[in-house]
This record gives sequence, structure tokens and C-alpha cells, in this order.
Amino acid sequence: MRTRFVHQIVSSVMLVFLTSCPDNSGTFTPNPELKFTNITLTQSRANAGDQIQISWDYENPELLKSQNIQGLSLLFQGISISQPAPLELGDRTFAFEFTGPITVVLTAEDEDTIDDDTTTADSVAFDILLDENAFFTLEYRPVNTATEVPGAPSAASFNFPRLGADDFAGHQIRFSQFVGFFDRPSVANGIVDELEPFLDDTLSFRALSRSVLEADAFKMEEGSRYPFLSESVPGFGLANACVYGGAIAYNGESIPIKADDDSEFTGRHAGTLTFEPIFMCVVLLVGFQSETVDIVDIQLGNLPQGFVASLTTGTLNNGGELLRGIFGSTSFNITNTAETVGTISGSIKGADIGFGVTALNGDIFDSIVRITSADWSMPFLFDTDLNSRLAFQP
Repeated sequence: MRTRFVHQIVSSVMLVFLTSCPDNSGTFTPNPELKFTNITLTQSRANAGDQIQISWDYENPELLKSQNIQGLSLLFQGISISQPAPLELGDRTFAFEFTGPITVVLTAEDEDTIDDDTTTADSVAFDILLDENAFFTLEYRPVNTATEVPGAPSAASFNFPRLGADDFAGHQIRFSQFVGFFDRPSVANGIVDELEPFLDDTLSFRALSRSVLEADAFKMEEGSRYPFLSESVPGFGLANACVYGGAIAYNGESIPIKADDDSEFTGRHAGTLTFEPIFMCVVLLVGFQSETVDIVDIQLGNLPQGFVASLTTGTLNNGGELLRGIFGSTSFNITNTAETVGTISGSIKGADIGFGVTALNGDIFDSIVRITSADWSMPFLFDTDLNSRLAFQP
């Protein structure tokens, strides 16, 4: 089957696939499970116009009652979702034309064993990115505040922000949408110009949480103004550049996928998959003539949740020791007058970012994300010309 994904625009999305369970009362023989297996992919990275083919099989395929495939694409404002494309029961391949970074979701349903609302047996999701030398990746782990922060209560702090992780282990995010940009000195106005139509120009790019209360949705502020060098001392002035990345985060257990161009490629699978738009922004002060770059702040957030962990602006409940200290470097390749565009590369090796939380259930704790490493190499563009790297809602 060959098709194009047709998308529906939404500002944020939560797709929930429920899983079926046998009745565990009395003496029984467990039902066999319908699960995806032997998933193969011709390309994990592609160019526009490339034909991508996916193949798969099932454990216990006789249980299959229906199957479908769906595509999700990231927009600056959220996620664009295609309508699920139904597949014939005998289909084990699907092909489509690549038009840009996409998250592919395969869903299989078996005979309902409990009620009519519980039919999904297994869902698999994986990302296909652009085939380019540019990249932005993050290695992180949520900090278990109950064991790593003295005096902190036990709390599921891996949910703040929600990044797809449901444990305190290490995880990787490959950003599908990313760009470096700067306020061109000859026309500097302190605003990310191309984003001004979408975001308030009196608030900092990209977003900051202003309340510790989950009940207030953390009062996330989102703007197009370059952030202050110091939120507490606005007179110090503004940053003038950012490295920005967006991704679709989702949960699930890791599942190997055989990709012809990546021997270590994996996806995630579960009966329940939740997809949400997340972002990371590294705020920079660039001295173009001196060719210096300072990392001012790091923001990592979940847009629909409204929660943003940051390096310097996070309000903490139990002190602040974990938030101080960053080891990182970055460099850029443009003229020292900043009248041309170029590339920007960098890395962060060790940084803790966070924000205080008062959860809906009343628990009070600090949510800390430990950045094991972040690495990037990407175009460094005028902030008037980002449409080539970011996808906006029409």
C-alpha cells in the first residue's frame, strides 16, 4: 500500500490506546498476546520525495481483528495528526512518500476480552528524521528527588515535565525540528522577528513557568522576546541568540526496529501511547566581534502541560544546590559582523535544571532533570528567516 499522510492540525495532542486483559479470577490459561514483531524500515532518515517502506509481523497473528497506521508531524505550535489509515488484515507492509520529519504509529487490535472500549493489543511508534548532517540530541534522566535531594519527599518527578519517560532511567531525545538563530546586530530589536506573529513580544522566548502550582497549569508564559541575561536584574540586558529544538515525546517500552541505515534504531510500543509536543531552548549571549559564546539559560518544557524546567529561573522548594553549575561549550561559524548566516555547534556535559512543584494531590517537591549531555550542530540563521527550519500552523 502506498499513500500520503493527510494531517489535521491541533495545538497539542494526547492519543490514548488502551490494552486488553484477561479475567484473572479462578483457574485460567492466559490468552496468547498479539504483539508486533520483526519490524523493518528502509530508512530512518530521508529526504523529501523518498519512498519509505515499513514491514512488520505479529506474535499470534491469528488474534488480529484490525490494524491501522497513522502519522504525526511536529509544528511550532503543537502536533499535526493524520487520520488513521485502515489496513487489510493480511497487510504486512506499508509505503509512503516522505515530506518531512514524522512519527509513525502502527496500531493492532484483537478480540475485546473485557468490554467494547478495550481492544488495542499493541501500538508501535518511531521517528523518521531528515537525512542531513545537522542534529540536536539530548541525553537526560529525571532525578529521583526522594533519594537524591536531602529532605525531599517521594514523588514521581519524572512527570514534570512530561518527556515520555515513566521512570528515573536515562533516556534520549532526537529533536525533529531545530534551528539556531540570532538577533542581527545591524537591525537588532530584541525580538525573534519571525515568531512575533505567533508569540507575545513582551514575554521571553520560548516559555517559562511562573507558578509552582499544577492546578494553575504552572502559569506558563510564552513569548518572542529574547530572554533577559538575568531575570532578577533586567538592567543587564537581553540575550541575542538561541539554539532551539522541538520533538514529539511519547512513552512506551523500547522495541528494536531493523533500519537499513541505522543498526541501533529503536521505537517504542505499548497498549497505551501518549504523544505530546516538547521543546528545549539553549539561550546564548554571543559576542560576534570577539567570537565568544556564553550559555545564559537552558529551558526544557512540555507545551500542553505548561511546565518548564530551567537552569536559572526555576523556583525551588528545597534549596537550589542541584541547579548551579554547567559544563558546556559552543562555537559558531559566521562573519564577526554577523551580517551572514552560518552554522552553530556545541555541547553540554552535565547540567541540572528544574522547578518547584505543588502537585494536584498536594505533594510539594522539586522536579529536577539531569542533562547528561546535549549536542548540536545546525544552521545559524537570522531570526527573520526561520521558516526553512520550523513548521508553522497555517
